[in-house]
Amino acid sequence: MKKVIFLTILVLISGCGPKNQGTSTGNPLVSLSMTSSGTATTVAKSLYERLFSWLVPKSVAMPPPGSMVDSAGNTIIISDFWISLGQIEFKYFEFPEASEVDGSEVEFQGPYTIDMLASSPTPFSAGNLVVSQFRRLKYKLKKVSSLPTTAPVALSGNAIFISGSVNGKSFTFRTTTEIEMSVSGANLIGAQNNDRLLLQIKLANLIKKIDFTAIISATNTSIDESNRVSVSGTPCQFINSSATELYVCLMSGFSSEANLGKDLDGNGELEPTEPAVK
Repeated sequence: MKKVIFLTILVLISGCGPKNQGTSTGNPLVSLSMTSSGTATTVAKSLYERLFSWLVPKSVAMPPPGSMVDSAGNTIIISDFWISLGQIEFKYFEFPEASEVDGSEVEFQGPYTIDMLASSPTPFSAGNLVVSQFRRLKYKLKKVSSLPTTAPVALSGNAIFISGSVNGKSFTFRTTTEIEMSVSGANLIGAQNNDRLLLQIKLANLIKKIDFTAIISATNTSIDESNRVSVSGTPCQFINSSATELYVCLMSGFSSEANLGKDLDGNGELEPTEPAVK
């Protein structure tokens, strides 16, 4: 059974050279790839291949642990994780309500349907970066209308689909919402020629901050917009202290447990010594 600990988006920057925010003196080429790794402490290592080998590294899955653990000590196993993206943008300002400098973004329109447990991810989009300094990456979820051949049927019509188990009791998470989500921080990241930028969502950390005990009382629990699985108390205090539903906890965690920065040593992990937005 496949398992996932980290969800990562690898963004490699190359092109004509660095430039300032809001200008058009460079337009370095940007290629995006999404992947997952199988260990709680190390993201997948990289190897270069033909075609996009000089742009985007390939992920090599590391041996997965037996399971993950939630905040209550329950054993969590993830077997499927798919996500579908629409528009993707890099932004100079941290907060959505802040004014944007004209041209200070790069956009990819999608849709991109990605198996987050794939052992050999490939770039799903490429384009030119108009701004080389940013604090935020924004992306819009997109419902799947054309199902990839390897995707589970349950992904159809959904933007995110996850299946797994809690102490042996199976569950699924799915959402049809096409809301915008973002990862941001106060630190300004400046991209230079051939920088590799990494957006890393630590799924293991997300799960460790949620109490999934409510799932144990039933089999085949489906967490979605119509069945949010209400929980008494605060099931994810360190993600969203006001949340009382597992659905809200998971949706909030996809942003709260993410960080965007420079993978300077190319090991596929944002370390404390590497610049990041937060």
